[in-house]
Amino acid sequence: MKKFTITQQQNRLFLFISIFVLSALFSGMPQSIMAQQATNKAALLQFAQKKKAESEIKKAEALAFAKANNIPVTYINDSVFYELQEIVNGVPQYYKTNTLGGAITSRVDKIWPSGGCLGLSLTGLNETPGLWDAGKPMLTHQELTGRITNNDGAAESDHSTLTASILIASGIDANAKGMAYEAQIDSWDWTNDESEMATAAAAGLEVSNHSYGYGRGWEYNSTTSTWSWYGNSSIDANEDYLFGFYDSYTQDWDQVAYDAPNYLIVKSAGNDKGDYNGTGPQEPDGGVDGYDCLPQHSVAKNILTVGGIVELKKYEGPESVVLASYSSCGPTEDGRIKPDIVTKSNHVYGATNGAVDAYTASSGTSFSAPLTTGAATLLQQHYGNTHAGATMRASTVKAVMLATTDEAGENPGPDYRFGWGLLNAEAAA
Repeated sequence: MKKFTITQQQNRLFLFISIFVLSALFSGMPQSIMAQQATNKAALLQFAQKKKAESEIKKAEALAFAKANNIPVTYINDSVFYELQEIVNGVPQYYKTNTLGGAITSRVDKIWPSGGCLGLSLTGLNETPGLWDAGKPMLTHQELTGRITNNDGAAESDHSTLTASILIASGIDANAKGMAYEAQIDSWDWTNDESEMATAAAAGLEVSNHSYGYGRGWEYNSTTSTWSWYGNSSIDANEDYLFGFYDSYTQDWDQVAYDAPNYLIVKSAGNDKGDYNGTGPQEPDGGVDGYDCLPQHSVAKNILTVGGIVELKKYEGPESVVLASYSSCGPTEDGRIKPDIVTKSNHVYGATNGAVDAYTASSGTSFSAPLTTGAATLLQQHYGNTHAGATMRASTVKAVMLATTDEAGENPGPDYRFGWGLLNAEAAA
């Protein structure tokens, strides 16, 4: 039997074909293999104005409902921050945070100066990713000082400080060094995010991080020691039908991404898997097998959704990649693969509020997302370095990252737990 071998040239050709096909799939324009070629500034600004007005009305109605029904506007449960956004069919809808091993796990350290054999020396210099979160990061922290512009006067948030730190911390504490440690950040809180995302994308924003989402299914309030279920029993009495559901909020994010083809939205998958009050009557989030527990925004087609794994010092095959117990899994209700990619989310170390030299470690897909956003920021820097300052299209960034992942999970190929696999920034670069 003649032995078949793949040459280096054939392997490179296969990679380029894979990237082209994936880029077409993720372009957000199913009627054509080619997507939007230029940023549609007029559409983005019109969308931003519309969503700003809608957001203000919904927020005012939610605050009035909260006062009339004596429910909290904000609360904290086990370091997870909740804030009331609107009322849907009489049910309060809360945004919640999805709370140096990360660089090693994702191989970002291999594209830093004196890192791997590629000699790329990528640091994020002159790059400015966006950050939407529960509030603003601590602007005076020694890891962040002078490198964050807050755009809406939000209050400080521990969660925002840690996500910002994972993105750009300078590395005064070497264990807290951010992925793009010489980059800057434009930050906003999550109120009116759709309008602000569209406006920023129209102005040229290339990548942004969103480590939050609506509370779905079972949610625990440690202040009152009570569980609440956020499903709609008239539609499904056993599970929250909005898990994996493509709704108008999800479509809005896809619309922004479509009208801004150079803008990549990076979203945490969520930490809903296994949430349960212990007695029901509704089933645990994700059911007995842990699937179908992605909150709405995480199922958007044109964004990059990031799941979480435990830290991995060295990749030794698919079995060495272990999904975090809480990381939300797909599929979407229409059967698509989500999350798209995974990286470390357990015990991620970085800056926190309280003092200019305060640090903490926390777990959640909130922290696998900025690891990935940082990697995307470095890939954009690399592309600009090698293409006369040009910007890589978001669909290409996404396709390159997914085509170069390390295999993860029990079965070959993409799946509903690990997506396309473990982020490998070195291979992507």
